Amino acid sequence: MVLGLLGMCLLAMPFGLIALTQIRHRGQRGRGMAMTGLAASGCYILLASFGAAIAMLIDTDESTDEKPSNRAQSVQDVTVGDCVEDVRETDLMFSIPVVPCDQPHAAEVITQFDLTGPWPGRDESARRADAGCTDELTAALIGSPMMEVLVSFVFFPAAESHWQRSKRVSCLVMRADGDDLTQRIPR
Repeated sequence: MVLGLLGMCLLAMPFGLIALTQIRHRGQRGRGMAMTGLAASGCYILLASFGAAIAMLIDTDESTDEKPSNRAQSVQDVTVGDCVEDVRETDLMFSIPVVPCDQPHAAEVITQFDLTGPWPGRDESARRADAGCTDELTAALIGSPMMEVLVSFVFFPAAESHWQRSKRVSCLVMRADGDDLTQRIPR
């Protein structure tokens, strides 16, 4: 009974069954205590199973969609394959709405890389990011049928405080005419 009440099911179940067998064969007392221990162990097993089922359902619900629709995400946290609803020329952009790529969107993150070394200043950081994205995007999209209608857009560390957190550069493409994209960029 004690092991059953403490939740030690792996020990309580076999010991409870052994106790019931011995009580029956030897005519000893304690049948009620053995049954209580087995019942308590059964309750713990049911509760653990129920908790595990709930945890799996919650985890499944969170991972069913690639990206939730219209979720604002830090510019530093976008990843290759993310589609963003809106991009605009501004000195500082902290978050961006990420949408599924089959919905209308302004741009898609095609590639990323990290800048190296100490903080070079805003202008040099922008120059390195633009040059790196030009090379990376050309390599990634060389065979794309859309290559001629796309222009690049770059997220880069524009301030020393951003550089301290992450030196990541995200290279995006968007339509040169400003129209929305409605699917992933073909490669």
